[in-house]
Amino acid sequence: MFLIWCIRICSFIYTTDCAASPAAPAPSTTQVFTFGEDTAAVIKWGSSVPTGMTYKQYTGTNPPGILAINPTQMFYYGAIGGTGTSLDYELDMYYKDPWIGSIASESALRLAEKVGANAWVGYSPMVSGSNTTRNFINTPGVDDVNSLVTGIDVKDNASADAIVEPTPPFCPVLTVKIRVKNNGNNKINNVKIAWS
Repeated sequence: MFLIWCIRICSFIYTTDCAASPAAPAPSTTQVFTFGEDTAAVIKWGSSVPTGMTYKQYTGTNPPGILAINPTQMFYYGAIGGTGTSLDYELDMYYKDPWIGSIASESALRLAEKVGANAWVGYSPMVSGSNTTRNFINTPGVDDVNSLVTGIDVKDNASADAIVEPTPPFCPVLTVKIRVKNNGNNKINNVKIAWS
């Protein structure tokens, strides 16, 4: 009986308006968005702030259109509302483990953003990254509002996952079969393995 209840409750899509503290952003301050006791997002504002700032989280659903740039997806996205231009803020977007969805590598999570009717754009892994202990994606240099945000993983993230044949230890003169696992977000047709 409990298992059936859990499956039914977990399959709902939750859209939540998050409470902001402080209620309005101010230059060079930090604003925290929560739903109940859970932190949804933390924004560290630069010198310019928007008006009418809001943050909504959509859990249990896929970000609309994200498959155009990423074959894996989180079951979560946020909606940043407000009006403003030339913004420069740092966003920490929090998530829960069940929302990872089909993401191949949590440690490779980075931010993707969709502003208005524009296409999704992924932030570079050099700029955006994840804190897998505290479960948030950190991205400095965000400059838009009226956008959707979610997490994607990086492309070209393949490596040898296991030695299939022969069973180690072995002489390196033998042919060695390995299993390659792609932890990235794209199809890889060729992989070059360096042996040492």
